[in-house]
Amino acid sequence: MPSKAAKNTRVITFAILAVSFVMYGQSITGPLIANIIADAPQYDPTFISMIQTYPCLGVIISSIAYGALSRRFSNRTLLIAATVLYVIGGVAPAFLGSDIPAILAFRVVLGLGTGIYCTIPVALIAENFEGNTGAAVNGWVQVSASIGSVVFQTAAGYIALLDWHMANYLSLLSIVACIVALLLLPKTPKDPANTALLQKAAAEERAARKSMAFSEKYPPIVIAYFVEIFLFVGGIAILMMNASIVIDMKGFGTPVEAGYALSIHTICGIIAGFIFGLVFKACKEYVLAIAAACALVSYLLCGFATNLGMVYAGAGILGFAAPWTCASLYQLIGKYSAPVASAMAVSIATALQFGAQFLLGYWLAPLCTALGLAPAGTDPFLVYAVVYGVLLVAFLVQAATGMKRRQAALLAQDSADAALSADEATTSAITVD
Repeated sequence: MPSKAAKNTRVITFAILAVSFVMYGQSITGPLIANIIADAPQYDPTFISMIQTYPCLGVIISSIAYGALSRRFSNRTLLIAATVLYVIGGVAPAFLGSDIPAILAFRVVLGLGTGIYCTIPVALIAENFEGNTGAAVNGWVQVSASIGSVVFQTAAGYIALLDWHMANYLSLLSIVACIVALLLLPKTPKDPANTALLQKAAAEERAARKSMAFSEKYPPIVIAYFVEIFLFVGGIAILMMNASIVIDMKGFGTPVEAGYALSIHTICGIIAGFIFGLVFKACKEYVLAIAAACALVSYLLCGFATNLGMVYAGAGILGFAAPWTCASLYQLIGKYSAPVASAMAVSIATALQFGAQFLLGYWLAPLCTALGLAPAGTDPFLVYAVVYGVLLVAFLVQAATGMKRRQAALLAQDSADAALSADEATTSAITVD
């Protein structure tokens, strides 16, 4: 019996990793943007570069709706629906020529499927794993997703040498992932009693949140973290939107080299994820300042690039900044929010993360233009280097002035909760006697 349970656990893990492998498939277009700009001169390059960020709108919608959908439909049904959206939104641009508005619309459809793909692994881990085992599988999810992203970006770069439209067919790999997951996932009907308990717990949590003041649920430091994750993670998309443009306009290479740059970024992100625990343990909240410094150096390298090596170095260094920032901010946001609001705080942070990438093209390009700079190419890197410099100072000030005080407040709250629990236990014992 134990061996059967272990086998089932391994099977579910493989199903989760199959889904995770394609959940960053929207990155296909990263190496293609310069080709699309050349093929559609009637459209502004900044408008075209939004092809990389428009899926984020769909991701926001479907990830927010996932909770309600999961109460109505099984994971298998949602996986099939996500794959249909993913394939339609991913493959359709292959048939749309240079109709950029239509391509953008289908990229949102792709994002709807991607949002479900991003959420299903989290749900499956919560349902099937606990404690350290669940954390380990979560780590492998990120590794699988990152490897998939490398495969998509590298393959897209080579295919674009023939025709960038054909690279969109890579989205069909989601069908393979879906079939593998469906074959491996157990067919387990929902337990009505368990569903009722979960709904009751959710209702109690909502009531507790409603009774608290906003500042109690989300202290000022959490609000600051919300703003910072919006600014920081949004800027990561500049690499995806401009790497191929910079490489093309400076004659550094082809879409193949652009794909390599984005793959180097992803590979460094994998390494960063593996060592994050050690880095955070040693540096605590100062990890955010280290990540901001990495991002600053990265964008200065890309902005002043005189050769392909500088672009590769910038992409790689940014690979360390992105996961360290997200992992640190998610952990700190959950830590410093009120317990009943921590899950909601993390959801808000997720929406801000994807929303920032979607909105980036709408505010950064006009800002560059207002400053007399080019809205695409190297200039956006330099403008955002200033943003990362400001964030570096903010993170240093927050860590230096507030870390010990906030941790002391948390310890005091933990002590108070422990004392209250002890009082309740004593009262209960007296009542029983």
